[in-house]
Amino acid sequence: MDMTVLRGQLQKWTFPLGPEGSIEEVYREMEKEAHNLGSSAATELVEALIALDAEGDSLLEDLGEFLEMYSRYYPDALAEALLQKLRPTGPPLVVSLLGCTGNPKAVTQLKEVLDLNNASNDLLEALAGTLGDLGGSEALEILHFLQKKENLSQQVQEEINIALSQIASRTK
Repeated sequence: MDMTVLRGQLQKWTFPLGPEGSIEEVYREMEKEAHNLGSSAATELVEALIALDAEGDSLLEDLGEFLEMYSRYYPDALAEALLQKLRPTGPPLVVSLLGCTGNPKAVTQLKEVLDLNNASNDLLEALAGTLGDLGGSEALEILHFLQKKENLSQQVQEEINIALSQIASRTK
């Protein structure tokens, strides 16, 4: 998908919508577009995500929401594209979106790639949420490691607790 076309779509879906559409109509259109793009668009969409993040573009949040919908149709393709862009510093949005894919192999990649000793609070918060979404013993191991870190923000601590609760509720 061409970046100009994507920007146009995202601007069309940005809230507030004005008199031209309802939230429900926008979500239906986003769902339809997500399905129609096919799995081959995952790499381009993630590249657009990285570009918008680097630019600090206000459309980043809209693309993130669209990618959550896209993950319902093409979780494996999106996970693969996100993992290709994963760096020691995240970025946090890439880490967060990995949780939407439901791909358990992402936990191993997160553990291997992220620099948890020098991670920002934003990255740790995103990681905790994603680990809670993905679950598994390796996710628990990472969360327990994070719990032991000093100087965690209150928000990160809360996200870790929520993630641990999510995983515990699925194992009962």
